[in-house]
Amino acid sequence: MVGLISGSIVVFSGLWLEKLGLDDAVGAVSIHGFGDATGTILLAFLAPPEFRPGL
Repeated sequence: MVGLISGSIVVFSGLWLEKLGLDDAVGAVSIHGFGDATGTILLAFLAPPEFRPGL
């Protein structure tokens, strides 16, 4: 689930950066910036409770 949502965010953020006119030839900002941030945040929400520290 995390990969599916993060992958979708990567595709749309790449299109958004192109629309803004920012040059990202290999898509590194989309993948590492938006994809990693989304995956990290989603993992905190979607991880089972027994793997969450402090609960």
